[in-house]
Amino acid sequence: MFSQSGGHRKQCLHNENVQTYLSLKNPNFIDWEITTIFYASLQVVDDYLLSNHSLIPANHFERIRHVRNLIPTIRSDYNNLKMLSEKARYISAVLPPELTAAKQYYGNIKNALQVLP
Repeated sequence: MFSQSGGHRKQCLHNENVQTYLSLKNPNFIDWEITTIFYASLQVVDDYLLSNHSLIPANHFERIRHVRNLIPTIRSDYNNLKMLSEKARYISAVLPPELTAAKQYYGNIKNALQVLP
């Protein structure tokens, strides 16, 4: 799933570890758990784009365009996870079912990109 460069892998694993730490230490940080899950997915997507298309998105808009055009199988999951992350950071409190959904979206993204060429 990850390219040889390792930078995206390292950051993805860091984000996953932060999410696990937050989950174990204080279940009141669901907003930050969702945020770290989203940024882990961003690293997975960026690694895929670099490894398979030699692309490095400059921003979220560019990344979303590449997802739409090059990896449409994850489009819905990625967009839903991004929206949950934005809700958690900027709009309102998030609830445990939304954390469960975020984990599912992330799992779907990781699984899909492992099997894509």
